[in-house]
Amino acid sequence: ILALGSRYLGQPGNQAAAAHVSAALRSSGFDVYEQTIRTVAPHTAYREILRVSGGGQAEALSDVQVYPLMPNHFQPVVTPAEGLEGELVLLDPATLESRHDFRDVIGVVEAAPGKLDPDYGLQFVRYARLGVKALLVAHREGLSAIDWQAATVPSTQTSGLVSSVPVNYVRLAASAGIFSHLGERVRLRVRVDFVEQPNSTIYGVLRAKKPADEALVLYAPYDAPSFVPDLAPGALPALNTALLLQLAKGLAAAQATLDRDVIVVSSGASVMAEDGLNQLLRVLQYNTFASHSNRLLDAVQPLSRDAHQQPAGSALALQTRLA
Repeated sequence: ILALGSRYLGQPGNQAAAAHVSAALRSSGFDVYEQTIRTVAPHTAYREILRVSGGGQAEALSDVQVYPLMPNHFQPVVTPAEGLEGELVLLDPATLESRHDFRDVIGVVEAAPGKLDPDYGLQFVRYARLGVKALLVAHREGLSAIDWQAATVPSTQTSGLVSSVPVNYVRLAASAGIFSHLGERVRLRVRVDFVEQPNSTIYGVLRAKKPADEALVLYAPYDAPSFVPDLAPGALPALNTALLLQLAKGLAAAQATLDRDVIVVSSGASVMAEDGLNQLLRVLQYNTFASHSNRLLDAVQPLSRDAHQQPAGSALALQTRLA
């Protein structure tokens, strides 16, 4: 699963993970159904960093990659169309102590132990107050070496790199090559948009040998969250997905002894308010063994009632609703 690449919603790895889960369930003997939904998520249109010469000419830094961080609430990372230009400066404790003018600075913070000023840390607002035009987070051993939890304030569990206030301040992760260009003048061109992304919720159904009115439902998403949507390998979420598929394989081997149907669910939009689960609740608005609807869901989001009572059998009811 980790080899599929970034599994954030809208990334190629997300679609590859859906195909992987679907194939694994079919291989285990499940009947597989897919519910295609569309979910809004941040999508990177372009991300560029260029060196600017004295004559104003710009060339791409071939040894550096930059990646936008998560949007500040509904405001994604966006530079002006012509880009954002400034001197690339390492914002270490010595520089923050000695320098007095940061208005033409694109700052680099080294997210490694002992390298961050304790008064600033990874709190982008504090750098913005100095006049720093944009903030790049990097590590000399690569982005995978960064302890991203260090960007979280323990008392509030909120991130210093991502705000709930929709302010457009340019925050990027940069590859290790950025340290070779300190002191140079660079231009950033980045645009992230909120885009509707098609994705699938996978339902695998394993029917008990005798008709059953109840089902065991197992769920784990196949996508992955990240501070950096373009880089979301998601090792811990992948563990949940792998465990789900192993449970499905084990239950399939014991199908002859099952007293209930088994429904395995995996969605690709957990990063966006569990949109896959929300859609599952929508199709299961009615009780699977009665003609009346779920009153709690009626209160939250009333939907039109079915004209007819659903067929008996939990797995068959789900199949009918997805159709």
